[in-house]
Amino acid sequence: MYNALFIGWGTPVSGRELSASKVFNEWVEMLGGLQSKGTIKSFTPVFAQPHDSTLGGFFLVQGDTAKIEQIAQGDELRKATVRAQLIVSNFRVVKAITGDEIGKQMQLFTQNASEFGAK
Repeated sequence: MYNALFIGWGTPVSGRELSASKVFNEWVEMLGGLQSKGTIKSFTPVFAQPHDSTLGGFFLVQGDTAKIEQIAQGDELRKATVRAQLIVSNFRVVKAITGDEIGKQMQLFTQNASEFGAK
């Protein structure tokens, strides 16, 4: 069902801005390697415009459901996550649904919502 990962972050910890840049590049290399091996279909890095939020940017990683689950449970992602959590605020990895899976999820939602008399 989950065929994507939302990997979000806030601002760098004060005094660790250069380290944040290094860790960001490590993530780009890791995700690029996963894409070149065919483990993921794509990844998109996004920087958010400064605003009153804890979200400074994110990667949207898309792939096959089984492979996304494998990545989410793997040591490589866990190590990279720990490194990022030491450098930037509000770092998180969240399983997500994209593409054709959205239609399936909405159908499931609508079927169940009708059971409770939702309009």
